[in-house]
Formats: sequence, C-alpha cells, structure tokens
Amino acid sequence: MTESQWRYATASVCGTSHIATNTPCQDASECCVVSNQKGESVLIAIACDGAGSALRAEYGASMTCRLITKAVKDFVHKENSITGIKQENIEMWINNVCLTLDQQAIKENLSLRDFACTLIAAIISTKLAIFIQVGDGAIVIADSDTPDEFYWVFWPERGDYANTTSFITDPNFKTHLQFDYIEKQIKEVAILTDGLQHLALQYDSSSAYKPFFDGLFPPIRGINIEKMESMSNALATYLSSPKINQRTDDDKTLILATCR
Repeated sequence: MTESQWRYATASVCGTSHIATNTPCQDASECCVVSNQKGESVLIAIACDGAGSALRAEYGASMTCRLITKAVKDFVHKENSITGIKQENIEMWINNVCLTLDQQAIKENLSLRDFACTLIAAIISTKLAIFIQVGDGAIVIADSDTPDEFYWVFWPERGDYANTTSFITDPNFKTHLQFDYIEKQIKEVAILTDGLQHLALQYDSSSAYKPFFDGLFPPIRGINIEKMESMSNALATYLSSPKINQRTDDDKTLILATCR
C-alpha cells in the first residue's frame, strides 16, 4: 500500500440546533496518512463529539483529536509499525489528553467535565487495523474479503439514561473503552459521530445502512490526491444541506477513507 492509494474526505459541521442557539460546533475530526521508515503507509482517522452539557466541549473535542493523532504519529515514527499498539497505550494516551485538558480547566477555573467528549478512531496499515471508541458514534468498514459490504466495528454505546453516553473525561473511562485489533486488509472506513447514526445505521437489524455508504464512497474512490481538500469541502456542504438537516439537528462529523 502506498500513500497515494489512500483517499479521504473529512468534515465536521454545526447542527441546526446549535446554529439556532449560537452554540459553536462541538464536533472535531482529524484524518491523515503517515509513512514509517519501511515506506508503509498508516491511515489515522479520528473524530470526537463534545458533550452538549460541557461548557468547553468544542475545545475538548479538537484538542483530543489533535493529541491522539500526534501520539499515533509519534508511535509509528518510533516503532515503524502499529503492531505494538495495545489497549494500554490507548489508555495512557487518553490519560495524557485528560492531563492537558485538566491544566486548561484550571486556567479557566472550570472542571475537567467541562471539556468532555467522545473518541472514535481508526489506525490502519497494510494488513492490520486498530479501532478505538469511547462513547457513541460509529466506525463502519469494508474489508478485502467483502469490499462491497459494510459492517460496523462497535455498536454505539448509550448511557444509563436517554441521550447520554460515556466520555474520555469520565473517571471510569477505561471500563467503557472499546478496542479491536483486526488482521485484515481494510479497503474502506467511515467514522461518524452520533448526529449521523440514524442515517448510517439500521437499528431494527443492527446493521450498517448500505445505501448511505454506496452513495458516498464512489466520489472519494475516483478523486486525485490534490483534490481531497475540495472533496472535504463538498462533504461539509452535503452534511449541512436541507436533506440532512431535515433528519438531524445535531452537529455532524463524517470521515470517509478508501484505498480501492
């Protein structure tokens, strides 16, 4: 796999409910490809959804995306592989994020909970993929065995009450951390926050809604690397369209990546 084979688009847009209340977008995302010293490419795709009740959720989400991305990059550059990434590494990276957020909370006379966010991440090399999730949202993939079929990695986690979930800033986040290690060639991956769950997942059958992804991936497969930024802009426009806003008023993040 070469870096040029990975094409991706990513967008985080403000929901109509947040626009109406003049609340900033509390979603954030990062997507990039890095190469180790062996020339192997690694896709890093991360999305975070800030808690609606958290005063500085947008900062927590964006900083978490940034710091987790950096931690993965540093690991790849040092170890030349993602094989050594274990759940313990993820727990340490999240703890380090929380230390940074806690320092910011002290500066602003706030609590760590005021920076609460979920975490959804995919780290994918040639024949190995690592998936991480705390809270709701979803990761949907297609592998080399069935490239035209999509399936979810973790079903979205809900909290004990309606419209609640878990966050990385929770003291017991480790008990809600989902980690999977798949030794397959992943052809396509989509990461989405909970604002898109009801469009991308079928709850009656607990499955990925194939028409949703069949309509989104083909344009990404055909683009040139130089045009990925324009594709991300087009994705943001689509997520902000009346067609989508009629079905969800929440902030929305979607990352689409393909090596087909």
